[in-house]
Amino acid sequence: MIARTEKGDFYVKGDKRFRFISDRARDSWRLHVVHTSEAAMIDCRIVGIVGFRDGSLIRDVSTSKLYLIVDNKKCL
Repeated sequence: MIARTEKGDFYVKGDKRFRFISDRARDSWRLHVVHTSEAAMIDCRIVGIVGFRDGSLIRDVSTSKLYLIVDNKKCL
């Protein structure tokens, strides 16, 4: 689930939250977005960041190279 609060969008897993590195990374997960408040998420602490979902294709805008995300790494 993705929780949207006044502090941004977070991937929620159990009692932990992970901030997305970008809006495009968030969109790659294609999960339902739930609108909530920071007060409601007080028990879910922010513990890290999350990038693109495995299997995503991304293009580097500076070089136009296309990459596949595998195990959280860019592969040509």
